[in-house]
Amino acid sequence: MGIGIVDFVVSTMISPIIPPSYVNFVDLCSVANISIIMFNEDLNGYYIHGKSAGGAADVSSERLRLNLEAEMQGNAVIRGIHPSMPDAQTFEIFLPNKMINDYRKNFLLPVNTTID
Repeated sequence: MGIGIVDFVVSTMISPIIPPSYVNFVDLCSVANISIIMFNEDLNGYYIHGKSAGGAADVSSERLRLNLEAEMQGNAVIRGIHPSMPDAQTFEIFLPNKMINDYRKNFLLPVNTTID
């Protein structure tokens, strides 16, 4: 338990200086204007809300630079999913059995198994 506490304290102190690698991926998704759902289990996964502050990702490099500068100055739209949580871009999601079974039936190759 002591090792876990020390690890938590050290990572909490270091994370503002050296952000975790997933932060770069979330920023990339945001700049590219791509949202992603990833599953690590059948009913559990993560959602990255990739919303470009400029509204579009298919712009010139000069426009992209201007969009990023406007975001740094606070003159751009928030990246978060709701104005009450402007920094919330990643979420853990839990899906019901019926939703996964419907998804498999409509979007994946036929599978004979269902989640009980």
